[in-house]
Amino acid sequence: MLDSKLSPRDIKDMYSWQAVKRAKIDNEKSDDIIIKEHVRTYGGHFSKIIRINKVIYSNIFNNENDLMKAIYDSAIKDDLGLGLRIKTQDNIISKNGSLENGELQRRQKFSGRINELNGNTEGSKGKGKEVETSSDTLNSNKKRVALTQGNREDSDSNSDSDNRL
Repeated sequence: MLDSKLSPRDIKDMYSWQAVKRAKIDNEKSDDIIIKEHVRTYGGHFSKIIRINKVIYSNIFNNENDLMKAIYDSAIKDDLGLGLRIKTQDNIISKNGSLENGELQRRQKFSGRINELNGNTEGSKGKGKEVETSSDTLNSNKKRVALTQGNREDSDSNSDSDNRL
């Protein structure tokens, strides 16, 4: 909602590229009902309410780009865009009316459920198990150097390769 102290002539000059209709003052109707009635009677697809000296005007737009441009311009020029918030797909409107990031809440709930299933209420402490490094030596790149090479018991030997032929 854009509240301003403009004269009707200034309104015409500022919003000359759009249709501006004066609404009847009816305290019982909310802004969304006024918008629906004006869009239904005058055409257009999108609408925005402007209050000037306790008179309600409705701006009617034919496409969403014009509406977004008007909202952006009013936020930049007048710094009155605090009431005009666009909700993205990831935002959730809380019970007190503030916008919250829904993606962050979903991730926290999901990680909490995973921790409950695993029985782990603390965060992960690291990858894998710790291996004893007392017998290992480190090279110049601080990499472990194996002192002995492991042997497989079922590895192929020369006698096995002769039997295959």
